[in-house]
Amino acid sequence: MSDSLGYMEYDLSGLKKIKSMSKGEARDFFLDFYARRSNYEFHKAVDYDELEKILDEEVYMVLNNEPRRKGKQIFFTGNAAQAYKKDILDFIEPPVKKHDLIVPLLIVPLKDTGEIDYFISTQEDPVFEIMRLKKK
Repeated sequence: MSDSLGYMEYDLSGLKKIKSMSKGEARDFFLDFYARRSNYEFHKAVDYDELEKILDEEVYMVLNNEPRRKGKQIFFTGNAAQAYKKDILDFIEPPVKKHDLIVPLLIVPLKDTGEIDYFISTQEDPVFEIMRLKKK
């Protein structure tokens, strides 16, 4: 849960986690996913009330959605953790109610098989952008 003021922590400390990723694991996951982002296209934007229906897996990777750049080089210095859907919704709810997500997030389903067919990104506004894998 986020702190009592309803703000979201950059380090994801308020998120109940299955596993916190090391800085190296977080960087590798983010950069691998970032390299494939052109395989996805905008599907729709939803608000918090619709998010539970969109999240159709039980486990997700939650990451700060803030790539850093130095020239053409992309860096990731954020945080990442694996969490259950319910815990992610609980983590996001207080800041959404205050219309203050503050921390841009990527929410990526973790599956045992196949390519990831969608992911969710947020910015400061309480709107969740659903990105779907492009059809081939």
